[in-house]
Amino acid sequence: MRYFFIICFLATALLKAQVKEDDVYVLEKPRDYSKDPALNANFIEILGNSGFLFSLNWDRIFLYKPDLKISGRIGAAVWPSGPNLEQSYCIENNYIFFDGDHHLEIGPGLTLWRKYNPVCTQDTLPDPQYKWENVWFGMFRLGYRYQKNEEGFFFKAGFTPFPYRKYDCASEWFPERWNYLFGIAIGITY
Repeated sequence: MRYFFIICFLATALLKAQVKEDDVYVLEKPRDYSKDPALNANFIEILGNSGFLFSLNWDRIFLYKPDLKISGRIGAAVWPSGPNLEQSYCIENNYIFFDGDHHLEIGPGLTLWRKYNPVCTQDTLPDPQYKWENVWFGMFRLGYRYQKNEEGFFFKAGFTPFPYRKYDCASEWFPERWNYLFGIAIGITY
């Protein structure tokens, strides 16, 4: 038994002699999120700027200061309309206030709807023809944003009003009233 302890002691001493104290076997240096925060987010937004049921989005913070961040967002959505798939594309510029995990988010946006709308003329009134139209309208966001500096969970909820007129006939779109949508988004930051 005594020889077993002597052999274990010598083996440990030899192994310790081969390993230097300053050698560190780490593949990558850990990320310091206070200096290099997670600036990108991928998320699904329900309602909100796209105007459809949901949209898939990417958001990037371009200017990062503790109390003010400026981000850009692009998103896309599709909606079945009979045999056709109507689309929605949105871009947005947001100003994010407050330090920490909880933020106030304010910003303008622009949305494009590709809609399949009726074309009304005197000849086609009982049975209208349809055509694709691009409808552009501006939006505004006022909301709450939960985003940590670290990678992980992302959440935001916002009030997104926009001008809208119900279609009677194609090519007669003018803002006559405001639609008030509320969007909720869940995603990840990286």
